[in-house]
Amino acid sequence: MQDIIQNHDIAYADETTLQVLKEKDRKATTKSYMWLFIGGPPDKRSFVYEYHPTRSRRIATEFFEDYQGYLHADCYRAYVELGKKEGITHVACMALSVKPSITC
Repeated sequence: MQDIIQNHDIAYADETTLQVLKEKDRKATTKSYMWLFIGGPPDKRSFVYEYHPTRSRRIATEFFEDYQGYLHADCYRAYVELGKKEGITHVACMALSVKPSITC
């Protein structure tokens, strides 16, 4: 599924917090993250969910390491930095709908 996302010119990414109640060596109150990567042609759309204990930008950077195209995501630094990479255009979701003057 990652290959399908990597080989299409439009991708989407986001992450959200979650609690894992009985994770080894971590308190139940510690934040963890579920990352979502979406892409591929409309007739073969792929969704990749990845659990990670952190929100490290390394996660997005590694996922989109070979990607070329548009990345539709919020203004989290990991996505903004990916948009500075040659071949990737960061399309900031919500930036224009909230306030026309907002940029990442």
